[in-house]
Amino acid sequence: MLASGDVFVLAHPSADPSIVDQADDVSFTYMGNGNDAFGLVSSSTGLVIDIVGDMSSNAPDIAWDVAGVTNGTKEHTIVRKATVISGNTDWAASAGTTADDSEWIVFEQNNWDNLGFHVYGTGGANLNPNANAGSNQTVAFGSIVTLNGSGSYDADGTIASYEWTQSAGSTVGLSSTTLPEVTFTAPSSEDSLSFTLTVTDDDGATGTATVFVKTAQGVSNAVFFSEWAEGTSYNKYIEIYNASGEEIDLSNYKVSSCANGCDTSGEWDYPDQVVFDAGTMLASGDVFVLAHPSADPSIVDQADDVSFTYMGNGNDAFGLVSSSTGLVIDIVGDMSSNAPDIAWDVAGVTNATAEHTLVRKPSVESGNTDWASSAGTDASDSEWIVFEQNNWDNLGSHSQAVDAPVVVFNSVSPVFITDATEIEFTASITTPVGSVSSVVVKYGTSGQLVNESELYLESGDIWAGTIPAQQGNIVLQMRVHATNSEGTEGQSVIEERIIASSTPSAIADLYSSQSSNEIVTIKGIVTIGGGGLLYPTQTKAYVQDQSGRGLQLFDYELIDGIERGNEIEVVGYTGYYNTTYQIKDFEYRELSSGNALPDPIVVTPSGANSSDYEGTLISVTGNVTVVTPVSTTGTNLTIDDATSIMLWNSTGIDVSSFVVGYLGQFIGIGSQYNDQYQLLVGYQTDITTVVAV
Repeated sequence: MLASGDVFVLAHPSADPSIVDQADDVSFTYMGNGNDAFGLVSSSTGLVIDIVGDMSSNAPDIAWDVAGVTNGTKEHTIVRKATVISGNTDWAASAGTTADDSEWIVFEQNNWDNLGFHVYGTGGANLNPNANAGSNQTVAFGSIVTLNGSGSYDADGTIASYEWTQSAGSTVGLSSTTLPEVTFTAPSSEDSLSFTLTVTDDDGATGTATVFVKTAQGVSNAVFFSEWAEGTSYNKYIEIYNASGEEIDLSNYKVSSCANGCDTSGEWDYPDQVVFDAGTMLASGDVFVLAHPSADPSIVDQADDVSFTYMGNGNDAFGLVSSSTGLVIDIVGDMSSNAPDIAWDVAGVTNATAEHTLVRKPSVESGNTDWASSAGTDASDSEWIVFEQNNWDNLGSHSQAVDAPVVVFNSVSPVFITDATEIEFTASITTPVGSVSSVVVKYGTSGQLVNESELYLESGDIWAGTIPAQQGNIVLQMRVHATNSEGTEGQSVIEERIIASSTPSAIADLYSSQSSNEIVTIKGIVTIGGGGLLYPTQTKAYVQDQSGRGLQLFDYELIDGIERGNEIEVVGYTGYYNTTYQIKDFEYRELSSGNALPDPIVVTPSGANSSDYEGTLISVTGNVTVVTPVSTTGTNLTIDDATSIMLWNSTGIDVSSFVVGYLGQFIGIGSQYNDQYQLLVGYQTDITTVVAV
């Protein structure tokens, strides 16, 4: 039944929640396009009562014009004027040609301000007010819960009074029953509560709405997935955000998953995919990042847990779940047994949960167990913003402030920072409302950003600041916070820089300590340069210092500028690749070029087989006794049946003259490969033919 003066709303089931909340029927999956005609018709006679569009066979290519607005029935909202008192089967007359002669008012796309009621006539009967009791909630035992009815309104007057009553669940004490916003303390056991809000308008008419609140041990639906990344290789992660307003223990939550569709619809394949240890605390407004241990270093640096080796594919569903009750709080994907072949669409982007990064919009305040409404159908109705694959710019923080300033680091200098260097930086800051009133940078290490410094406006939207010189051999973390004139704060993602020590370590001492994952600074002469010399797509360079030892510099990407004879300063992490001791994830600067190389240590072929020469420039003289091609990438020469010389094709060394019986001097880097020793030669000039006497 439809009461006089009331409306009935047909909507798509995956429409924006604000539409679905007002809808009376959400089974209407075909909503048409701008050039599809719709009529209100008598079910018994077929008589047309009202129409949008016309019934001709020559519909416009895009949409009909309305009130002088081109294509008004597409990507717009049209609202019937209050002066219209009956349907109109003459669409041309109904649409009109101007704002004055049209029966319709044309609004911009996604304007739903008038949905759920209609002002009719020119001063007839009073319209009932519309009550809005807020969103349903899942809250923790004993937490403070807020019910917010301030979204209620009266179309033809004002709200005169509010009245809250509890309609289900264990009785709780409301802070007030007559204010738009009230609070109560949640019960300390599992419960389902409901509250009814009655609003009365200035003419005495009333409207009601009901909100439901579930309680669970230590969980809240204000804790939810804020970021999801399905990157290349192992570059996958999940970010969880705490919007509850208080510190939480993540052991009350767990992550559950299904692989390529749930084996049984509605049941997780892996209900305990990630279980958090007791005491895993997450501060209000902070994030917790789950990542693969072999993810990109920029991901691992932001991760709180890197034990998650199964990150799934684009059609694997993941849920944030109460660890005590199994209640689903938030979800990416759905729990059906019919997962898509590749991935789910999000915000109108095909296969968005594969090879993309998804970031929750700042306007989202709680988890959503309805994946269809969470994913949405376009950028406007989705809860997510879809970025290209391997975009991790937002990782490590999440903002819920819709009107918050947008803060992005522009530059940090110098590129190579030491403990004697003042750090200069700039950030671009814009705000959607008001003006930027204050900007500070907070900085520190290991997530403890306890130091603070003000920035100044340099020009336009660019703010600049400095950080005093910091301790060496650390990773400095920086985050810029900006507040606008409305009092809303926005923040950048954390920017990190590794700081070199002005007192370099001796490479010989590093071999003695055999440390791993320690930040160290070294200074020396490049003996074999980078740029793909020893491996065509990676950096494998060697540097040797005054201690007489050398060390490999390694990176998965090619780094230009590390040339033989350069004196360089390097800061990075110590570690091993198989048996090779190296510095990785490093920064460097050139101090000088064209320097003489260290004198190579002269050893016998059998003497070269020693870990004492790992990474160090040595010279071996002997006869080639075996020539062994190494696949298609190089040639291995056995010298005096005692040691090996490795000549990679990427060096460009001509190996045609190196046959059995060849006698030569070879200068290169001592290297252990598994349990075998070899000499890495990088240059043709480091091989000299020896004439037997």
